[in-house]
Amino acid sequence: MEDWDLLFRAHRQNRFANLSEIVLGVSEASLSLRKIAATRWNQSRFVIEYAQTGGDYVNARGEVGRQAAKLMLDAFALGTGLNHRVLRHRVPPISPAEIETWRDVRQAARKTAWRYMEELESVPA
Repeated sequence: MEDWDLLFRAHRQNRFANLSEIVLGVSEASLSLRKIAATRWNQSRFVIEYAQTGGDYVNARGEVGRQAAKLMLDAFALGTGLNHRVLRHRVPPISPAEIETWRDVRQAARKTAWRYMEELESVPA
C-alpha cells in the first residue's frame, strides 16, 4: 500500500526509472489466494480513496474492474491447480545471466549471515 500511495502522490511531479542492479529479492514459495485477494481489495480501496480526492472516478472504476478481473484469474489459476502455468506474469522466465546473478546474490547473503552469526557467538554473554 505504501508503494501505491507514493506513486499516486508523486506521479504528476516526478519521473520514474528502473534500476538495473538488484536492490531487493523476494522468494515466493507458494501463492495464497487470501493474500492476493487482500492485496487486490486494498489496491481497489486505495484507488477509490484517491479518486475521491481528485475526482477521477472514471479511471478509478476502470482500475477496480481490472483488479476484479485479475482476482478472478488468480482464483481460477489457484482453484484449478494451474498456478504459474496460468499466472506466467508472476514468474517470467529469466536469462542464464540473471540466474547466475541471483545465485551470486544468494551466496553473498549466506556468507554475510554466517559471519554475523559467528560474531554473535563470539560475544560473551
